Amino acid sequence: MMVGPTCSFYPKVLFEAGVDLIGAILLPNDERFLNRWINSRGYWYSERELKHLLISKQ
Repeated sequence: MMVGPTCSFYPKVLFEAGVDLIGAILLPNDERFLNRWINSRGYWYSERELKHLLISKQ
């Protein structure tokens, strides 16, 4: 399994390399979230606007 915000960009390549599950996070693309992310010092994982994905091979 791989986990990370950019893993959803390359699922086919990762699956071909032997990865079975991908955990990904989609981040909002707006200035309000960006400012909260910069000022959060790493505590942004619990933000309600985040979308957590589990992508499987099947």
